[in-house]
Amino acid sequence: MQKGKGNFLMNQLKVERQHSFLEYVFGGCEVDLSIAIDFTLSNGDPRQPSSLHYLDPNRNQYMQAINSVGNILQFYNSDKQINLYGFGGSVPPYTNRASHCFALNGDIFNPRVNGVQEVISCYQRALTNIKLYGPTNFSEVINEINSNVSFTPVTQQN
Repeated sequence: MQKGKGNFLMNQLKVERQHSFLEYVFGGCEVDLSIAIDFTLSNGDPRQPSSLHYLDPNRNQYMQAINSVGNILQFYNSDKQINLYGFGGSVPPYTNRASHCFALNGDIFNPRVNGVQEVISCYQRALTNIKLYGPTNFSEVINEINSNVSFTPVTQQN
């Protein structure tokens, strides 16, 4: 004796299309890039080849990451402005304690720089002015970036 295959009753069906990243971009969505650099002692002395902050630009892992990622993402923002922060370092005037959120361009009220090359320039200057310290605490940077996030809905025009 064959058993029934059963019934399936659907009360409501809603089909939603998922848009791709490029569809959002072509639809006017912009991505605002923010970069935060870790200036804690755990990265090692910049004068040593084992340091992530090694002073040789060809072997500095932070510069490699900034160039690799930044040179792609900056083009999804029409003004190419990048929020640039540091955390975990002691900034002038030195106080023997870490600052957990500082602007690498020196202006915490406007931490934006123009493109990846200016990010690299500010970072290189910071390496000579900021004392690596610690601990690693990036919650203040995340809170600062989140406080500046806004969503502006794009209205569809026919």
